[in-house]
Amino acid sequence: MVSIGIVFLRQNPAFKDLDSAFKVPFYPVLPIVSFILCLTLMLELKAFTWIAFFIWLVLGLCVYFSYGYRHSVVRLRYKDENK
Repeated sequence: MVSIGIVFLRQNPAFKDLDSAFKVPFYPVLPIVSFILCLTLMLELKAFTWIAFFIWLVLGLCVYFSYGYRHSVVRLRYKDENK
């Protein structure tokens, strides 16, 4: 995803003015080839690996959002303002 993201970020007008933004050799060939090779490797994984990945992904997202919700500065400010 990072490889293909470089292609889109380089096209974003907000980053065109930055001289060193998202530079990569052999642009755009290298990011596209990198994405295709990673996708090929991912498609070769067994079903068990994908199941384990999605279980860990769901657990990680639960931890991430529960921590973020409890420690959100914006939520705490909103809560204090509406007392």
